[in-house]
Amino acid sequence: MFAEAKRVLKPKGYFLYDISLGQAGTFEAVDWKRPEIVLISLLNYAAALIEVRRFRGWMQVTAQK
Repeated sequence: MFAEAKRVLKPKGYFLYDISLGQAGTFEAVDWKRPEIVLISLLNYAAALIEVRRFRGWMQVTAQK
């Protein structure tokens, strides 16, 4: 589900996930109605959300497995 935009920083440790804040597209990283849906869904895969940062057009989430 989250393979496209996820980058593993340390196996069984931390990972980054990028979320588009713009228009929906054909890729899962941008095909969300609201970014909060992704944050809630990430909690099914991560033990904790470490950091959420907003950039122009993107949100970057650091989470821990």
